[in-house]
Amino acid sequence: MQRMREEQRAIGTETGGRVDQIRETVMSSQELIARKFDEFTSLMEKSNTEALVKAIENVIGGFNDKLTELIDRLVRENFEELNRSVKSLNDWQRENRNRSPRSSHSSRMYRSDFRCPLKPSAPSPPLRTSW
Repeated sequence: MQRMREEQRAIGTETGGRVDQIRETVMSSQELIARKFDEFTSLMEKSNTEALVKAIENVIGGFNDKLTELIDRLVRENFEELNRSVKSLNDWQRENRNRSPRSSHSSRMYRSDFRCPLKPSAPSPPLRTSW
């Protein structure tokens, strides 16, 4: 019996040593897993940030392209309208070039008809500037 007890103690001691080894292995594995998980988290953050930056750059690039297209089209349309207006003005000037002296002569005649033949007898009183 004694011998059985000694064998049990020996087995218990041996098993206790193995349990301690297993415990240490599990603890070190947990620490390794925690470190690797932290590394993974950092890599994911960096990767997600880079992906977000690229996506924003693509959106902004597309927006800039569309905005540039719009501005170019508006400038082109405005210059076309300006050119039509200038051409129309030039055509009107050519058509009315000969009318100008006649109109000027007619307006002089009308002005002479409306002149007042009487001279004012006395100068007008000065305007009152303060009350």
